Amino acid sequence: MAITHELIARGETYKDKNGDDKTRWIRCGVVMDTKSGGQAIHIESLPINFDGWLMMKEPMPKENQKP
Repeated sequence: MAITHELIARGETYKDKNGDDKTRWIRCGVVMDTKSGGQAIHIESLPINFDGWLMMKEPMPKENQKP
């Protein structure tokens, strides 16, 4: 099964070096296509302040990911 999307949740807010408010996003799981034509969701973790919402986005290419 290939990963088609990542599930991310809003984490804590912080200030960057310019003093602007930013939001930290936390990867919580993945979505995969199944052989039968459906999709499977695998939730790996949830943040402590989880509000019940997950965003589904396409994964970033490996070369664009931060270490």
